Amino acid sequence: MSRNSFLVLLALAAGCRAAPQPSLSPAQSAFDAGEYDRCVQLCAATIDAGQTPADAHLLRGKAYERLGEHARAAADFEKVRREDPSRAEAAFRQARCHLAMGQTEQAEATIQGCLSRVYDSLSMRDQMLAHAVAGEVHFALGDFDHAASDYEAALKIARGSRPLGTDRSVAVIHYNLSWTHFQRNSFRRAREAYQDYLDASKRAGLEPEGEDLYTLAVLHFLCGDVRQARNMAATLPPDLRPRLEGVLSGEVFSVRTLYDQTRKEKESTDELHR
Repeated sequence: MSRNSFLVLLALAAGCRAAPQPSLSPAQSAFDAGEYDRCVQLCAATIDAGQTPADAHLLRGKAYERLGEHARAAADFEKVRREDPSRAEAAFRQARCHLAMGQTEQAEATIQGCLSRVYDSLSMRDQMLAHAVAGEVHFALGDFDHAASDYEAALKIARGSRPLGTDRSVAVIHYNLSWTHFQRNSFRRAREAYQDYLDASKRAGLEPEGEDLYTLAVLHFLCGDVRQARNMAATLPPDLRPRLEGVLSGEVFSVRTLYDQTRKEKESTDELHR
């Protein structure tokens, strides 16, 4: 499963994306094809024509996001939020953009505004994601206690919804919770959350990768369960076994780099809002 540092979520497209307005179909097709510059141009034409401005700003913002132009993306998402405050995706993505620009205070203000003003009008999935994005923001601020509480609140919602049981975003939230507990030096809780991440991934139809199993083996080791860690060695790809043996023998290991070793690039945060 591909994932980034902690932003899943944060990956934010609509959970069940509605069909684009006819005037936006070419722009949506360009976006889906990875032609983000062309998508920006087509959205601009739609906006200039006064057609579906909120949808066009949202799609253009997502294209800017993919192009790494976070300030422009944030400006588009702000316009969507002003026109329709209940469009939670715009708030989630705007918070992400602020984080990408190092603007943690703005990111916190954006997601807290969503939680305090429009939360009750959101779907269960968007309520879950609102808490998850708040967790990402608090993680970025180094407030790991609040981040853990945010992720737990998100997972509480997920547990109360059968459709969310197979949602890939739930797996990402478990992963982020595990990483948060790891930062708090709470290795047993990190291991428990990581096992939940693997279980949630399987429910979503994803098989664990070698790096996933390696991380779990090291978490077993950190929890003092050396036998379980050694038992997992046989399940690892050949290239990862020497690394684990080095950990178990005490020759190599940096606790703080564990999640950096296992983390992979996520295709933005669209894992969460697909």
